Amino acid sequence: MAIKVSISRQCTDARGFWPLATGFVPDQSLTVTDVWTPVAFPYMTNATDISITVPLPNGNKFYRLRKP
Repeated sequence: MAIKVSISRQCTDARGFWPLATGFVPDQSLTVTDVWTPVAFPYMTNATDISITVPLPNGNKFYRLRKP
C-alpha cells in the first residue's frame, strides 16, 4: 500500500505527516540495520493526518512507518 508522507523543516525540528486512516505508526533507528524503536508520543492528529515533530539530530537518524 502506498501512502503519501510529507516532511517539513521548522528551525531545529523536522515534522512528518501521513494520513490518519492508514493505521501506520512511526519507528526510529540510528542505522537502517539497527534495532527500530517506536517514536515517543505525543503524536498530533487532525481530521485527516497524524504528525510528529522531532528534533534534528547532530548525526544520522532514520525513520520509518510500520503497520502494527
